Amino acid sequence: MKFVRTIVVLLALAITVLFAWQANSPAFAKGPSSLATSVPSCQGTNLLEQMRTKDTAAYQALIKRENAVPNGKGLLWKIERNGTPASYLYGTMHVSDTRLTTLPGPVMDALKGASTVALELDEIADDQKMQREVIKNIGLIAFTDGRTLETVLSKKQLVRLKNTLKKYNMPYAASRSMKPWFVMLSLALPLCEIKRQKAGLKAVDAIIAKTAQKAGARLVGLETVREQFSAFDRMSIDEQKQFLMNSLRMMDLLDDQIETMAQLYLQRRTAALWEFAIYLTKKSARAQGAGATQIQKELAALKKFESELVIKRNKVMARRALPLLKKGNVFIAVGALHLPGNTGLVRLLQKAGYKVSAVY
Repeated sequence: MKFVRTIVVLLALAITVLFAWQANSPAFAKGPSSLATSVPSCQGTNLLEQMRTKDTAAYQALIKRENAVPNGKGLLWKIERNGTPASYLYGTMHVSDTRLTTLPGPVMDALKGASTVALELDEIADDQKMQREVIKNIGLIAFTDGRTLETVLSKKQLVRLKNTLKKYNMPYAASRSMKPWFVMLSLALPLCEIKRQKAGLKAVDAIIAKTAQKAGARLVGLETVREQFSAFDRMSIDEQKQFLMNSLRMMDLLDDQIETMAQLYLQRRTAALWEFAIYLTKKSARAQGAGATQIQKELAALKKFESELVIKRNKVMARRALPLLKKGNVFIAVGALHLPGNTGLVRLLQKAGYKVSAVY
């Protein structure tokens, strides 16, 4: 199976542990002190704007598909049922971009008024607790049978990986025993984002958690670190290797893809996030000389990502949110990819008998 870089970028909209791990990773902490001396801005280009002017037909097709997705616009949703105080569902992007971490007025009002705040992971509020959970689940992220990256990657693949790790100031020795999917996770955000994290900037999920704690709200997690790790570890080693190597080949586009996702997020176009990923998957495959059969394999990989890391987790989070919603006055914050569509959280809560409507 051939995974593309597009999938990795989507992690910023779906996996809280992505940011939490990188922000506290001892591997990155060992990098040069210059890594945290400034707070850089990422200089990516909005690829969707290029698409609009240079690939008009594809852009119009994307807009048409986007508009057909149920609940595809909006980041903040009000959850109502007769006799129960209103609750809210908010979609986040797991990066520290200040354009995204400055919570809009309606979002802040809903958050400060909540008695319970539910995140993907409650560990996001406690760095030490997150580190303990990572260590506790070491068998999911690292080889425990004597294998290393040298034994599962070819010499050529290993050289490519080591060169990339150097750019991230991440010693290879810190990754040697890690499974390919976890190495990929460690490289899933641009270097400028890693620098912002090391300079102390927090992702919106961490900001929400701290705000909730200051307000005296109860903080709960809808998932566990083990569950998020397991979603990756279910892939075979061959799939993980292909996932990692295709990620490395597309590193030069990472800043642009993150910027494009950020622009769509700021426009509250959650359905477009996924539609753009499909477009970019096809475009990247064609640029690498892929034929129709290979492109279909690429799209199948994207669908597997959606099934394992979005749809299945939506069901779990919805099921665990329902007991909280019975009491009302809950603020739920999860990655924005979990909101739209017929299998999204908005629709799942509507099917559970709640009125769910976009307010921002």
